[in-house]
Amino acid sequence: MRPVTACPVCGAPAGRAPVAYRRQSDFLRRCGACGSLFADPRLEPHELPAIYEEDFYDEEHTGKDGRPVWGEAAPPLTYETYARVLLSRYPHLKKPGARILDYGCGLGQFLVAMKRRGAECLGIELSDLAARRVREETGIEVVTGAEEALEAQADDSFDMVTLFSVLEHVCDPRALARLIYRKLAPGGVMCAVVPNVRSIRGFMTRGRCYEFRMRTHLTVWAMRGARACLGSAGFSGVGRLVFWGGRPGFGFLKNLAQLAVRALGAGSALSVVARKGEASA
Repeated sequence: MRPVTACPVCGAPAGRAPVAYRRQSDFLRRCGACGSLFADPRLEPHELPAIYEEDFYDEEHTGKDGRPVWGEAAPPLTYETYARVLLSRYPHLKKPGARILDYGCGLGQFLVAMKRRGAECLGIELSDLAARRVREETGIEVVTGAEEALEAQADDSFDMVTLFSVLEHVCDPRALARLIYRKLAPGGVMCAVVPNVRSIRGFMTRGRCYEFRMRTHLTVWAMRGARACLGSAGFSGVGRLVFWGGRPGFGFLKNLAQLAVRALGAGSALSVVARKGEASA
């Protein structure tokens, strides 16, 4: 672990950023420039893989059906909803063979949803266990690794890159955003889902909710920070996805309440989208 000298989200000097929350082994400080939270001191990249295997993909612990418990995976309906909403917002992604990369693909559920809609899919995943399961159960190609696996992909080659609950785990999200920009084709879309600093749950629990307390969550994002981070990487059209549904078992009233919370920017997560500019004529 090492002290943080600049906000990982927007790059502003950390200075004497006030402590917002105290955690077990670090603090969450609030950036005065963008309002995001960042862990200080921060875990180093080489410290993260062992924690991921322990917290998310531990094959020694099994569920009721005897299969491994693979972290806190979101239900398939969540990813089906994201696929539907993203294709509606960006119709050019509906073209046959659109190339989709899910960085930190976990169990591959979003890739399955997009493959079903005719996309050509690739996953990058840090965990060997998760990557092997996706390959064996879905037939989707998954490369094991992190930034080095992304760097190995051809520039200007993907129509969309998604990062579901990934950027908050990254030591340098601004560098990753620049790398993703390079890998996107002109007009390509980036979608990132990150914990929201303005969430009602964070406020009600005084920072004791999962999104704030998770030890590998190095950042908790404000929308102002997302615009600064992605804008500095070259992206345009940075905004939020606000949509209906995505949670199984919700009736009409709960879905309506959830939509209102999302519209107010007070949900547990920010769903951020941005585009790479079209090529010059």
